[in-house]
Amino acid sequence: MQSQKDRLTADWLMLAQNDQPLSAVEAAEIDLDYVLKALVPGSAKLDVPIYFWHVGYPYLQSVSKTEYISLKDTATRLRDIEFPLQTLLSTTLQGVFVISGLLDDFASHQSIHPKISNAFYTLKRNHRSRYIVLLGDSIDVSLPLYPLLPVIRLAPPSKSEITDIVRASFLENQREPNDELQRQLVQALSGMPCGEIEIVLRQMFSRVSDVALMPSFALAYKREKLKGRGITLPAEPDIDRVAGMDELDKTMDKIRLLFQPEAEARGRRPPKAVLLWGIPGTGKSLAAKLAAKRIGGTLVAADWNSLVGQSVQESMSNINHLLDLVDSSGTCVLFFDEFEKAFHGWDSGVQGGVLGKMAGRLLSWMQDHTSPVVMIATINRLNLLPAEMIRRFEYVHFFGSIHAGALHEVFKVHLDKHFEYDFSFKEWQILLREYRGCTPAEVAKAVQHVADDLYFRDIQSGDFAPDLPQLELAMLIAERKTFTPASSQREISDQIAEIQNMAEYAKPVCGPDQSGFAVIDQPLMGIPNSGSAQKIKRAV
Repeated sequence: MQSQKDRLTADWLMLAQNDQPLSAVEAAEIDLDYVLKALVPGSAKLDVPIYFWHVGYPYLQSVSKTEYISLKDTATRLRDIEFPLQTLLSTTLQGVFVISGLLDDFASHQSIHPKISNAFYTLKRNHRSRYIVLLGDSIDVSLPLYPLLPVIRLAPPSKSEITDIVRASFLENQREPNDELQRQLVQALSGMPCGEIEIVLRQMFSRVSDVALMPSFALAYKREKLKGRGITLPAEPDIDRVAGMDELDKTMDKIRLLFQPEAEARGRRPPKAVLLWGIPGTGKSLAAKLAAKRIGGTLVAADWNSLVGQSVQESMSNINHLLDLVDSSGTCVLFFDEFEKAFHGWDSGVQGGVLGKMAGRLLSWMQDHTSPVVMIATINRLNLLPAEMIRRFEYVHFFGSIHAGALHEVFKVHLDKHFEYDFSFKEWQILLREYRGCTPAEVAKAVQHVADDLYFRDIQSGDFAPDLPQLELAMLIAERKTFTPASSQREISDQIAEIQNMAEYAKPVCGPDQSGFAVIDQPLMGIPNSGSAQKIKRAV
């Protein structure tokens, strides 16, 4: 398989041989050496040297054509450090001139555009062996300049390329990684540029002596780096499933199977986007986080507001970096929480139109990407999302008020973590009646409070033991009397009613209550329907 560097070599040489003397390469600054190494074979075929310049250099640098790139000052001083192309166009030197930093914030500096155009036509007229390559980490070329300045993008390395870098690093340090360690390291390093991967590996070998802790080191570095760009890699939730959501479970299991190789053999693919919509506190965010664990992929969480930078270029760089990261991370879940807030004023020109540009970029990616990535977004209000966004979601699930059977499952998930308990059927009925109308989040908080109270009691009495404490029903009933469910508050209940009025547009996360705790339907004219008869039979 052709590497990213080999593709860059081939693409640039094709442009040069087809009378295209001016081009641009979009690559991370840390990958400068990779770009120069990629241009060396092309310059050798054209029989010209390579030169490099950045604003930090007063003189043009000569690039040595060795395996390890080295730079050396030449006698050519670039007088106009703000726009050095004029000096290059007037010099008699022939070669490939790589210029870095000129395209920083290119979109907002309209005065540069005619100079770029002039450089293209000057190079074409002179018919000399001179080629200029403009290097930047985020390049947005205007339509008039598009044919004059073709952009070649150096994508993040593939998993096979990262594997090669990891193996080479271990050999250099006289170690041999096992398959599982190698897999974890490749996953942790996915989405980083090649130059950065090499730096992280060098730091890892110098700071970590225990081989088993190496993936954690790489992942910690990645978390810290991404945090400043509105991206996080959340830890796995401490529970295995979201209770009481049988219909959502079926969807997530279907998605898991669609990520398997057998699905591709049938021409099937995973969905590109899933929307989890409904009442706050019903487990939407937890369900999204557990989805990654269920399908065996990386969870990447993004904060839309933090992706918006100080300029259009910075904002677009952030969204492009996010999408490149997930596209290169293999099986992955891209998670947006409270997603509707991202689109407030997106089409009104707010912040110089940057929100519209970012939304447009995300919409295009949702439609066109082919990587094994599913985007999962949670929202409270469907009407705040634009219609063109809603139709991109292939599955939409609604989280409403849960029935008694689902509430029973929610309680069991949380009680099993903290207590020993043995409730009778009658006690369960009392508990579920007392907590009717509570959300899963409120149930989890109530259980946590009771567990804390028991811990404080045992510590203060001197009877503490590490075993799980015995729970009595009265403790949960007493805790329930300390708070008012959100659904009982007028302002919040009105909002919940407004959300539920549109629930018919989505599939509920749980089906009809099939448990013994199901509320029995009132029969019409004393004649029970078949569903009621079944529920009565189960209850008995």
